[in-house]
Amino acid sequence: MPMHRILFPCRPDLLRSFLATAVLALIFLARPMEFQAQTVRMNLDEAIEAAIRNNHNLKSAALDVRKADAQVTEAFGNALPSLDLTASYTRNLEIPSFFVFPEGADPIEFRTGADNAVNARLNLRQTIFNGAVFNGVGTSRTYAQISRTQLRSQIGTTILDVRNAYYSALLAKEFLDVSQTSLTNAEANYREVNVLFGEGLVSEFDAIRSEVQVANLRPVVETSRNRYIDARNNLKVVLGLDPLTEIELTDDFVYDSTLAPAAAVSELQTDAGNRNLDLKALEEQVEFNNQVIDIYRSEFLPTIDFFGNYVFDGQANDFDFLTSNASSVGLELRYNLFNGFRSSSRVEQAQVDELRAREQEMLARKAVQSRVVNVMGRIRTAMQTISAQERTIAQAQRGYDIARARYTEGLGSQVEINDADEALRLAQLNKLQYIYDYMSALAELDLLRGEIDERYIELVTTDE
Repeated sequence: MPMHRILFPCRPDLLRSFLATAVLALIFLARPMEFQAQTVRMNLDEAIEAAIRNNHNLKSAALDVRKADAQVTEAFGNALPSLDLTASYTRNLEIPSFFVFPEGADPIEFRTGADNAVNARLNLRQTIFNGAVFNGVGTSRTYAQISRTQLRSQIGTTILDVRNAYYSALLAKEFLDVSQTSLTNAEANYREVNVLFGEGLVSEFDAIRSEVQVANLRPVVETSRNRYIDARNNLKVVLGLDPLTEIELTDDFVYDSTLAPAAAVSELQTDAGNRNLDLKALEEQVEFNNQVIDIYRSEFLPTIDFFGNYVFDGQANDFDFLTSNASSVGLELRYNLFNGFRSSSRVEQAQVDELRAREQEMLARKAVQSRVVNVMGRIRTAMQTISAQERTIAQAQRGYDIARARYTEGLGSQVEINDADEALRLAQLNKLQYIYDYMSALAELDLLRGEIDERYIELVTTDE
């Protein structure tokens, strides 16, 4: 009997009904999973913390710091004494022997050793003078410090990226709000004009203009909404979040003029020159290269080691060993007389690396000074423009209100209302754009000056 007849002895149509019901059940069961995207609310500080925790480059840099610390321990260990123990047991299957050939007599065989032999040797060596070893400790410490400075620099760059992405998302949200407000006003105006047109109180031209205004603003709103979605998606990439995670920004897009530095540009340049993390890393690189030069120069110097040996021997045909001990101490001098100019060539290469590092440090210092000037120019321009735009917005709002009032009294036209709304929207968008420029410039200035909250450093270093 066919299987479906065993399971469903009634009719085949019941089988089809059952399968359809099962498919619908699966669809409904799967639907909640599709729309259960996690929503995360976060302010700027929380976004920075998330980015630092999720950033794989920072984790890799933190591992470089751990490795550099281990290299410091290794270099220091080269200056400490070395103590080696070797021990062995030997079972002689055939005892070795040697022969003596006396003059005028038969050879005499002498056996050396016994059936069982044990041996233990203790070797001690301590470097008394070795320029490469002693300089290597300082060099490894400098390298470890370079790794830490570079880690801090990467954290600072990550913070700047997060701040810019967060500000961009806030800006896109504000753009969407302004566009939506303009569309709402246009739709309200369109409904009023339609009523007046139906009563014969306004011309068909005004009705057409109000309808066209609504039609023109709808794509603007959709474009703003898409930009807001793109900005949030970009922020999720910067934060290292799952693309399906929804984020809600809790900070406000607020202009605070008190955040602008009051110091002169020259003072800020000096501050950046002393605290900029990239510059500090390059300065440490110059120091590191100088220490490498000293290491290679030390190859022209002798090496002096202290050594000590202790030897224990035991032999027996059974396990009742006869034992003997020996010990010795001494000094060992090693001095290279000629190595084919390899040492001098290494010194020359290290000197070239040191000169290159100095040139890179000087170039980077000039770039930092120039960036400070540019950033301060952006901050001042933004502050001046925001102040001017606040007055412009007030004027544009008054112009829009007057245009609405004039139209209500039969003295104005839809063209005036549309122009006033466009002017108001443009003034608001300009102010928002310059608020973003102001906040972005402040974030870059913090990076140039090496301003990093230690809390963010600890997020990485505590996991080392």
